[in-house]
Amino acid sequence: MKNKIKLVSITLFTCIALISCGTKNNNPDSTTSESTALTPTITEKGVVPFVIGQSIMNIPPKGGFYDTITLNRRYGVIMGDHYVEIEENEIDDYYKTMGSDYYEPNDIIGTATVFSGNDTVMIVTYDESGEIYNIEVYSSKLKLDNGIHTGLSSEELFSQYQAMFLTTDGFSGESWQVYHVPGVPQNISLCAYRNDTERCQWYYDIIGTPEPDRSTFKCVKEDDDGYSPIFSVPLNFCKKNSIRKITITKDINNMFLL
Repeated sequence: MKNKIKLVSITLFTCIALISCGTKNNNPDSTTSESTALTPTITEKGVVPFVIGQSIMNIPPKGGFYDTITLNRRYGVIMGDHYVEIEENEIDDYYKTMGSDYYEPNDIIGTATVFSGNDTVMIVTYDESGEIYNIEVYSSKLKLDNGIHTGLSSEELFSQYQAMFLTTDGFSGESWQVYHVPGVPQNISLCAYRNDTERCQWYYDIIGTPEPDRSTFKCVKEDDDGYSPIFSVPLNFCKKNSIRKITITKDINNMFLL
């Protein structure tokens, strides 16, 4: 079973690499007018040509707003009672530690990091069949149709877009912070954190001094369907924050659905 999973994974990722290299070297004019647009719009479907539900194998290796794509994979595994994701170079140590076919990976997760020069434009996540299901946008050059992009500050978002800064409490040992803007598609999140490390503490615990009374954080959504309560943070406590990444997911993010 272990060898079968590895073989399927290796075959898929080898095909992706070969197709990408072939397109890059032999057919540089194969990109469509949509994919070569310098500033495609971020929509609930993604950022053309990176579209939710489409295959990563159909993405040209170069486009108008990017010049390099690197591929990697992670494994979703069970350690004790916890589901964790480990890097490809950690899988052999995982097998040695767990020592049983019972602990085969639950998921094989592909990631495509999209670059423009040395700048990370986005990270695209896809399943073992190659289907894209999550996109994280980091470049401020890519915008929603209302002009929102990474780098916008809390003050700009509050004044120009009637935004709210929302935070969970220490839900499952972590805390998430996003901006809620009326009219933004429900499967798009405007995140105030860039990676997992930045979201480990409840926002109340990291804002510094002077500390507000806890009642300053208004609860705008009670604990519901297993999700943490959601609190709204006043502007004076989040002025230093900004959009760090914009995520587009296959499904609606119910956690911050108000």
